[in-house]
Amino acid sequence: MSSDSASRSPQGLLPRLLAALVATGVCAGVLWASTATTRSEAPHDSAESRFPESRRDTVVDTYHGVRIADPYRWLEDLESAETHTWMASQEKALDAFLDDERVARLEAWIEALGETGARVSAPIHAAGRYFYTERQPGQDHGVVQTRRGLEGRSQPVLDPNRLLRDGQSFNGFSVSSGGRYLVYTVSEAGSRWGRARILDVESGETLPSELDGVRGAATVWLPGDRGFFYLDFGSSEKLRRGEAEPLAQLRYYAMDGASESPDPVVFERPEQPSWLYAPAVSRDGKTLILTVYEGTQRHNRVLVADLSSDRLDRLSFRELLGDGEHAFRYVGSRGDRLYFYTNHQAPNGRIVRIDRSARDQRFVEVVPEQGEILAGGSSAGGNAMNLIGERLVLLYRRVNVGVLRVFGLDGAPQHERVLEAGWIGSGLVGDDGAPGEAWYTFDGFVTPSTVFRLDLESGAVRPFIERPLPIEPDDYVLANVHYASQDGTRVPLFIAHRRGLERDGKRPVFMYGYGFGGWAASPWYQPSMLAWVEMGGIYVLPGVRGGGEYGDGWRDAGIRLNRQNAIDDYIAAAEWLVAERYTAPGRIGANGWSASGSLAAAAVLQRPDLFGAALIGIPSLDLLRYQHFTAFSGWTRGYGSSDDPEEFAVLRRISPYHNIPAKHCTPPMLVTVGEHDETTPPMHGYKFVAALQHQPSCARPAYLKIVRGAGHGFGTNPAHRRRTFAEELAFLTQALSMPLPG
Repeated sequence: MSSDSASRSPQGLLPRLLAALVATGVCAGVLWASTATTRSEAPHDSAESRFPESRRDTVVDTYHGVRIADPYRWLEDLESAETHTWMASQEKALDAFLDDERVARLEAWIEALGETGARVSAPIHAAGRYFYTERQPGQDHGVVQTRRGLEGRSQPVLDPNRLLRDGQSFNGFSVSSGGRYLVYTVSEAGSRWGRARILDVESGETLPSELDGVRGAATVWLPGDRGFFYLDFGSSEKLRRGEAEPLAQLRYYAMDGASESPDPVVFERPEQPSWLYAPAVSRDGKTLILTVYEGTQRHNRVLVADLSSDRLDRLSFRELLGDGEHAFRYVGSRGDRLYFYTNHQAPNGRIVRIDRSARDQRFVEVVPEQGEILAGGSSAGGNAMNLIGERLVLLYRRVNVGVLRVFGLDGAPQHERVLEAGWIGSGLVGDDGAPGEAWYTFDGFVTPSTVFRLDLESGAVRPFIERPLPIEPDDYVLANVHYASQDGTRVPLFIAHRRGLERDGKRPVFMYGYGFGGWAASPWYQPSMLAWVEMGGIYVLPGVRGGGEYGDGWRDAGIRLNRQNAIDDYIAAAEWLVAERYTAPGRIGANGWSASGSLAAAAVLQRPDLFGAALIGIPSLDLLRYQHFTAFSGWTRGYGSSDDPEEFAVLRRISPYHNIPAKHCTPPMLVTVGEHDETTPPMHGYKFVAALQHQPSCARPAYLKIVRGAGHGFGTNPAHRRRTFAEELAFLTQALSMPLPG
């Protein structure tokens, strides 16, 4: 990138990105204007901000003696003709508000920043071969490739782009230990559950068996390609339509066809519908390790079963670990020794081992607790730990960076590597057949998702496949600071902007927060946010309580009865930005996704004077009824439940649907929902938007974006997702009266 001022300015980058796209044929035919025109730069009083009428019911529920009105209960019926008519009218209102040219320009910009060469997954090693997916620009799905050795020639194994029809998603694959078979899963309309098929890699033929109700491609193979264990959640069609609860059953599929049809159930607990299972098989194939979780709780129990019998459909499980208070995660095995992560007597986490054949099955410490948090689950970095060869490879998390550490099986440290700010999203992948390496996928604010190989002997790191950068990383600043929340708690915050940005107290801010389930927030590569920063905006990511930034105590301080702490942290971040002259009240766009949708919405409703707009994505917003809907039964451990009197009192105060102010207008809001979302059903967004639009004498707009065909996400393919992000960014820039660079 040139260093002159014109090329480093937003006005210089945008045309050059467009030229690059046109030159490659990616965006041929897109027309650009030198200046942006919008239908409504100041949308608050626009005549086109009028909305269709939403019928109000007289439904009233009584919770612990308190009567709560629910006037839009009828919108919970997602299949009714009235709901569909209402949805269509909401889509028409959004189309009338959004400036089409602005959306098109942002969409092309996001594409330019996002289509940076091939995107690959971390390779899986099996019997001397590597298997991975590779998605080229313009493809909807990654093609499964294989190569012999690191330098071998890649060959396609499975191309979902030819196999799948529009509206279907490729949900991943797993490979047998011998590398002969590949299991892949396809879902409809963005559903988490789908149908799995088995491909014979050698012949290229797909076996006639089809496994329904499989989530992802989480199959666990026995040595010798004998068969595999998998989780069956029931009919994928009924689950997608919300007609059934996802009740997990662990089944066994025998490759020799010896088992009866359907495949035998190895383990189930129908009386515990919120239980989730993570199966694993020991290295020698003698033990099945089953980790059992209750909803979103981190504490769990570990069960084991002997696999030496020829009848794997008749297993007897015994409890190995679990006291109801702590977390245990299986890492790997060597002989009779099973290795686990635990936070028992170690809040930051440690590695222990247990001898499966010993009479006294107390665990022995291998890697003691360190100064940083061990990423022992997705809550702190993606279950990033593994036992490969004779080494333990572990990811530790500081507030602003990750630290990869390698230990011997005696617990002796060997070497470490400090990563830049970002996150490892796919864990640490490795196989005993290639004991000298571990693979991980890294994302940073200016680093597109890239697979790296860690040499376990030397500690050296190199990318698997290079991805070109469409930007100059040195043009951006990513800082990590702390601010004081309302009770004095020090909260970490990432802040990103272009280098040399003047702190004039007027900059528009995009603020995303999560703070749920112990997940520790880190910046990742988002083309839409790079476009935002290029327009002179500031991107902010506060690590609010409820997340995993400082371990379990930080998480517990922001969930259930303490949920208001997370909202206070979010609000305090906005106040700090104003006090530090980054921005001003009314120039901050609040954002939350999924579990944090209610966080951002509640913050805006409690302090509408601070925020100028809000983007609320795939949210849960009726916190008094959410637990009654499919795929949400286990989330009460994070939100709490209105069935509990004490938790109801908290939820009543923070539930966005129930706390829309009557006397004050809320800032402009866009609520995005997935049409077929099973995790946060779209009725949350429907009811909330209808209630927002009913505000007396309030001309500020509230709009609904329905991502057609999508589940718990922003689209079923890259083009759909780009369009959604472009429309959200167009809404925000219009609401904040931000001109696009010409």
